[in-house]
Amino acid sequence: MLLNLILSVVSFFIQETVSKYLPNNSCKNYIDYYFINTSKNCYYNSEFFEQTAKIIEKHIGFSETYNVTTEDGYILTLFRIPRQRPKGVAILQHPVTTDSIVWVGQSNESLAFLLWSFGYDIWLPNHRGTYFSRKHVNLTTSDAKFWDFSFHEIGLFDYKTIIDFVKMKTGSKIVFISHSMSTTASLIYSSLRPKEAKDSVKVFISMSPVCYLKHVRSPVKYLAYFTPYLKMINTLLHITHLYEYDSPLMQTLRLLMLELPFKYLATVMISLFQGWTPQEFDPAFINLSISHHPRSYSWKIFYHYVQQYLSGGRFQMYDYGPNINKKIYGSLIPPEYPIEKIITPTYLIYSKHDSIATSEDSELLYDKLNEKAKVYGKLEIKNINHVDFHYGKHRKEKVFHEIIKLLKLIEHNF
Repeated sequence: MLLNLILSVVSFFIQETVSKYLPNNSCKNYIDYYFINTSKNCYYNSEFFEQTAKIIEKHIGFSETYNVTTEDGYILTLFRIPRQRPKGVAILQHPVTTDSIVWVGQSNESLAFLLWSFGYDIWLPNHRGTYFSRKHVNLTTSDAKFWDFSFHEIGLFDYKTIIDFVKMKTGSKIVFISHSMSTTASLIYSSLRPKEAKDSVKVFISMSPVCYLKHVRSPVKYLAYFTPYLKMINTLLHITHLYEYDSPLMQTLRLLMLELPFKYLATVMISLFQGWTPQEFDPAFINLSISHHPRSYSWKIFYHYVQQYLSGGRFQMYDYGPNINKKIYGSLIPPEYPIEKIITPTYLIYSKHDSIATSEDSELLYDKLNEKAKVYGKLEIKNINHVDFHYGKHRKEKVFHEIIKLLKLIEHNF
């Protein structure tokens, strides 16, 4: 309690100092961050610390907000940028450590605004445990049981609830666009509920699909061997999730990071873990992305990914140990998700320079898909890493414009 109070006071004074004495918060080049208040290449971006709905209203002028409740009691928030007589309906589902902010957090260059301008009715859900979806019919975020979920429950319950609701509200089949962890969860949804997915979704567009983790090159893979110790510490300290976005600790760390001028170093660190493309991350977005991230997530999501990696290439359900596995699954080891049962078109976009969702693992996934799911093929790109799909200089021409090409093809087919 005392630590939270101290951190709250510190973060308040830092933020007051930043707003009073540092009118600029973004620069077009990394070197200019050393001269942020004198360089003509630096400017003030008013969207720092703003949340999804406010950013939408600033750019579009209006938005809608809905709350839906999953089968297991989580209350999720969905934002909508509505369109009269739209060309189609698109759900943009966020990856881990973030929420819907990632689809609108690049100002006018955001994918949500690009697709809305193209004529789509845009829906931006937030899965359980994130900043906008921290409510439950019986539990609170202080309850350990609230955080007892991985991407399995997100795919099985959250996505069913979200997709059913959007289809009910719009009367239309949906284009489901995902990145990283949300691709994992969408594969779970479409493999365990194949008929429902086929009836409700036109296509799953999966950017940096994370499924088979056999060929991960990122140094993050070495953390897998220390996970038992991390899990032990988290259990002893009753830590169930990453600190929430608005916690005093995260606010203080975020503000301190914004003060540091070594922005290129931050980009190099990102590239070390996400794929070596330090020249690709747009320096104009480095501070903006820091102001919006990270968001909370359950540690069980991380544990589940570690299990996938250590399994040697299996896309499997959560491993609770032989005894509990036997009770839950009827087998000593967890079963694999039935990828071959997916019959909804699934379009994979992946990069040779992504060290987490590697080309090799994406192609392994593609090979295992049912032929019915491969009707639109796949797209391999270069010189974009895992994070560059959101903040890379060339993401529009390499990724976003390719998505629009696919949507034009789908509209023709429908």
